[in-house]
Amino acid sequence: MASRILSRRKRDLALWQKQGVCFVFIVYDLLPALHPDWFTQRARKAFAQWLTTLAIHATALLCISNSAADETRNWFLTHYKLDSADLPISWFHLGADFEGGATQNEASATNNCVATTVQPTLLMVGTVEPRKGYEQAIAAMELLWSQGNDVKLVIVGKRGWNVDDLVARIERHPELNNRLLWFPDTTDQQLINLYQQATGVVMASNGEGFGLPLIEAAKFGVPVLARDIKVFREIAGDNVSYFSGTTASNLAAPLQSWLLEMIAGKAPDIRELHWLTWAESATHLKRKLVSLRA
Repeated sequence: MASRILSRRKRDLALWQKQGVCFVFIVYDLLPALHPDWFTQRARKAFAQWLTTLAIHATALLCISNSAADETRNWFLTHYKLDSADLPISWFHLGADFEGGATQNEASATNNCVATTVQPTLLMVGTVEPRKGYEQAIAAMELLWSQGNDVKLVIVGKRGWNVDDLVARIERHPELNNRLLWFPDTTDQQLINLYQQATGVVMASNGEGFGLPLIEAAKFGVPVLARDIKVFREIAGDNVSYFSGTTASNLAAPLQSWLLEMIAGKAPDIRELHWLTWAESATHLKRKLVSLRA
C-alpha cells in the first residue's frame, strides 16, 4: 500500500514539475541515513526513497539548523553528485512558544510525583528511542545513587522503537516512581509544569537536527547539561554545560560537577540564549523562500 502511494506521489511530482512547479522541501535531519542502526528497517527504507525523491524533484532544500544543512550538502554531493548550483541548501531555526502555566488539575497530577523539594530534579524530554541517550543517563544516575547522591531523574517522552530492553529496565527499576519517573504521555501544560519544577535539563541525545528542549529550557531559565555535539553548540553556544563520552562514568562525573556548579551559582546561564518564537521562525522561513525566487 505504502509503495503504491509513493509511486503515485512520484508521478504527481513529475507531472507538476513539467508544468513549472518548484519544490522546496524542509529537511529536519539525515539521521536515518547517517545512523541507520538507530532506526527500524522500514524507516530506513522509506527514508532512502525520500532522499531519492528529493534528489530528483527538489528545487531547493531548507534545513532546521546550519549543522543539518552541512550534513545534507555533504550527503547529496557524495551520493548524488549534486552541488550547491544543482540543489541550493539553506537553513533556518525552529521556534518555541509557551503561554501561561499549568492548570490546577494538571499541576496537581505532576506535583504528586515531582514535588518541589531540596532534592535536585533532572528532566529529559524526547521520545524514548536509541539515539536519545536514556540508557546512559539511567546508568549514570545509578552510579550517582550508589555514591549517595539523592537526585531525581524525570523522563518525558513516548515509547519509540528498538527499546524493548530499555523499557523493561525502566519498568522494573527499583527506583521507578521514586527517584526515576517516566511520563510517556503529557499535555503541553504538564510539560510546562515539569520544566518549572526542574533543577536542570539533560540533553544526552547522540544526534539531532535541532534540539528543541534547549529552547524550552531557555524559556524557563533551567540550566542544561548537553552532549557535546555540533548542533547543540550551534543552538546553545556557551550558555549550557557539555559532556562527552558514552559510558555511565562519562556522564555521572559531569552531572555531579554540574550540580555543584548550579548550587554555587556558577553554571552557564541558559537565559542568555537567544531563541525565536514560532512567529519569528516562520518569518525566517518566509524570507528564505522569497530569496529562492530572486
